[in-house]
Amino acid sequence: MYHQKSKFRAKADPRKKDTSTIKESIEDMLQSFHLKKRFDETKLINDWERLLGKTIAKRTIRLFVRNEVLFVEMSSPSLKHEMSVKKANILKIFFDEYQREIIKDVVFL
Repeated sequence: MYHQKSKFRAKADPRKKDTSTIKESIEDMLQSFHLKKRFDETKLINDWERLLGKTIAKRTIRLFVRNEVLFVEMSSPSLKHEMSVKKANILKIFFDEYQREIIKDVVFL
């Protein structure tokens, strides 16, 4: 039986072996300028409503991070107490979302 050679050869990958994706390049840049931690903390604050819901976000007055601790100022004392009780669950939500520990503790004010 006669085997016909393919007229089309697979083209070589035009990228060089030492190239990286844009995502990898940005992460490398953030790491080299020591901005990765600050970037992650800012992302966490921006994702607060999505992660914990609109009800909690509406009653949140202020969020800020100092020394790997997230400080959350709440307008409702009862919600503040409930959130303090569920602190471990909140930290787990953050860890599940980002696949690493961005903050070590949460303090409700």
